[in-house]
Amino acid sequence: MDQPPPPQTGEPPPPYSLQPYPGVPPNSGYVQPSYPGQPAPQLAGIQYGYPATAVVVSQPGVVTRILTQPPPKSYMVISVWLGCLCCLCIPLGIGAIIASTNVQSAIARGDIPSAKSSSKTAKVLNIIYFMLGL
Repeated sequence: MDQPPPPQTGEPPPPYSLQPYPGVPPNSGYVQPSYPGQPAPQLAGIQYGYPATAVVVSQPGVVTRILTQPPPKSYMVISVWLGCLCCLCIPLGIGAIIASTNVQSAIARGDIPSAKSSSKTAKVLNIIYFMLGL
């Protein structure tokens, strides 16, 4: 609801005093405690906390990895293809697919020695799987 405007008397408002409450000295030394999470009130001329210091913030530089050699093969296509065609020895096919997945994840995280090892494992498992499937 809208309130009506105050009545116009034609006189200026009373002056504001610098002292908020009559009878209380302006700087009595009493500081009202603050609630948790609120900054404490500061009195004029008193320095709180640490002295002012210059803070330098910088972003870390961009790290670029340059591969000097091509990444090892994952043999994923061969592993899945043999897994569909040769149903004779399923555990070897599953092992070949897992090794191929390990190659791809090792390349993604930049672990080339682990990728080479998993690539060799996938290749050997695919060869054995193919020989048993004939």
